[in-house]
Amino acid sequence: MAAIAAALLSIVTVLVTGTAAPSATAAQCSDVAVVFARGTDEPNGMGRVGQAFTDELQSLIPGHVVSTYAVNYPASYDFLTAQDGAVDATKYLRNLESQCPSTRIVLGGYSQGAAVMDMLIGLPPLGNKLAALGGKFGDVGVAAPLSGDLANNVAAIVLFGNPAAKFSNPGTSADPPFGARAIDLCKDGDPICSRGRNPFAHNGYETSPFIAQAAGFAAGLVGPPSARTAEQSTVPQSTLQPGAEQSTAEQTAVPHMANPQETAPQPSAQQLPAEQPTDSQESTPSA
Repeated sequence: MAAIAAALLSIVTVLVTGTAAPSATAAQCSDVAVVFARGTDEPNGMGRVGQAFTDELQSLIPGHVVSTYAVNYPASYDFLTAQDGAVDATKYLRNLESQCPSTRIVLGGYSQGAAVMDMLIGLPPLGNKLAALGGKFGDVGVAAPLSGDLANNVAAIVLFGNPAAKFSNPGTSADPPFGARAIDLCKDGDPICSRGRNPFAHNGYETSPFIAQAAGFAAGLVGPPSARTAEQSTVPQSTLQPGAEQSTAEQTAVPHMANPQETAPQPSAQQLPAEQPTDSQESTPSA
């Protein structure tokens, strides 16, 4: 009788929600989860920089299973909504930690997406400009950093064209444990992350040497593959999608690099020579 009741309940759930129960489509936990926030005005997804970074990282860590999560937030010119991305990422990480505690996390972001990650590691995206105003203004556009239990599984943070770096707050300056796990990369002349004045320098990160540099840094910190058999938890796809517009997390078999100590070289915000503008590049930068 109990079995019949359970079956009827499952049918009702499908009819009402249009989806089956999460356990019916459970996905295997990955070794590494890349959580990336795209830049301003990019379409939903990982973004150009996020996809290029993930592809490069996968090529460096054979034997790992890597999943991706594109942070669900507007990425619009209303930069105060970057906090929505931080909230969304935190929800995803909370679900991931409860279902897949062995999964190592790589946080990443480009431009405004880097500002999203700044909040998660406790850095003010605009330096202390808003906080200095005090009162209600001090909380505008800022989300709470990750709690200690969520921070434990963050293996690396990769930031590209980070606005906070312009205000002398690169990711490498974050309080432990984040600063030692961060790499913050800025192209020479990029006005978003430096005092540069070349608007074209904020473009083209996806084809710059910074992609390989960041991927190599992250690959050195994620550690060896974990056991991914019956003894490990499974993750319902629907459970790991806090944003209504977010596409399902993808898992891909990937290549592994030797596991170095977490005392890997700690890069500060680094710069590349600015690229010459081309007809395909935008004429104005976006955070």
